[in-house]
Amino acid sequence: MEDTTTIEQCLIGSALAGAEAQTDTTWATSPDMIANTRYAVLWGIIRDHWAMGRTPTPASVLAEVRKPATGEDILDCVHASVNPADADHYARLAQEAAAKRNVHDVLTRAEQLLQGDSTAAEVASWAQSHIGGTAPDGDTVSMPSLVDQWYTAKRATGVHTPWAAVNDIIGLHRDGGLHIVGARPAVGKTLYGLYLASCAARNGRHTLYVSMEMPARELLPRLLSQATGVALKYTTREEQTPADTADILNRAAAQIAALPIHISDKAGMSVEQVAALARTLHHKKKLGTIIIDHMQLLAPSRGVPGSSLREMVTYQSRALKELALELDVPVFALSQLSRASEMRDDLAPKLADLRESGSIEQDADTVTLLSLPVRNGMPDRTRLSVSVAKNRHGATGDAELIRQPAMAVLAEPTREGR
Repeated sequence: MEDTTTIEQCLIGSALAGAEAQTDTTWATSPDMIANTRYAVLWGIIRDHWAMGRTPTPASVLAEVRKPATGEDILDCVHASVNPADADHYARLAQEAAAKRNVHDVLTRAEQLLQGDSTAAEVASWAQSHIGGTAPDGDTVSMPSLVDQWYTAKRATGVHTPWAAVNDIIGLHRDGGLHIVGARPAVGKTLYGLYLASCAARNGRHTLYVSMEMPARELLPRLLSQATGVALKYTTREEQTPADTADILNRAAAQIAALPIHISDKAGMSVEQVAALARTLHHKKKLGTIIIDHMQLLAPSRGVPGSSLREMVTYQSRALKELALELDVPVFALSQLSRASEMRDDLAPKLADLRESGSIEQDADTVTLLSLPVRNGMPDRTRLSVSVAKNRHGATGDAELIRQPAMAVLAEPTREGR
């Protein structure tokens, strides 16, 4: 069998030899199936000709050629094949070669994942989703086998919140899951995210907190206030700390210093950079939780097909879900909601308020929406409504927390105060 370079030269040469080269098979061969980047450019130009009803010729393709392709590449292809009837044959060979490269790349990555903490089932699922196609006939699991797996399965692991009322609804933010926390600005996304981070860390989980909106030095005072109930004006050093609270803050600072929380406050990180950082930490510390604050501040990724916001968000949410599966940790992505919720009388957010919500909603295992409840027609800033709008492994429902922004505190109401 010819090597890949020869196959691609013959495919392009056949297409340039006559109009008969355009068939369903050749049209189905997309430029991303061509391994040689120069030939991929030429093939894209040829397909553009067909799309506009034009017959591609060496001269017409040369007139539109762009880097890295050159006129010499066109000559190499023309000399390789001059029979238009060969185009179908070489299109099939090019498709098969592309499929084999994809399988090779996926299996190489799967082997790397198997060296980590991912289970065999998770890696197999990931590999199949990237290879595509259908399972072989008879590749099924019998009910007795499923029951045996259920009996022997390990207990689900993940991260709880600090609030029993929320945990009663959502259960567990499972390892390997993508968990979205959405809210409008100034409602409490970062506050909620910091509680998740400290809760996970206090349970021994190394936690990566990616803060792209607030520098690390501004997060510590909030963690101190959360832990002690001391007002932010003291933990941020805006005012002199009273003598009777200094010892409290000193003890809390020592406890927080021992927490396995790793903060990255580099602005404008792409999802690939976040994933690379997470993998590095996971190799050194075995990460247990990842929190991204917030998703809309992720920088655009290079090389993503298309350029629309929807396509970029689709790519990012899928990448975060794959990262969760790869490292077998919960990934929390804080997300900005659209203004639509502010147009409603009750200010209550809905899943559709997630910006470019389709892909995020599809990839997410849980979606929690935060808002200020309305009392007498006005938002109650002393309370936070927590709505579990999606839960792949459990129930949905609402809870309410006491909100004390001056002390960076979210707490459950006492039974008498409910």
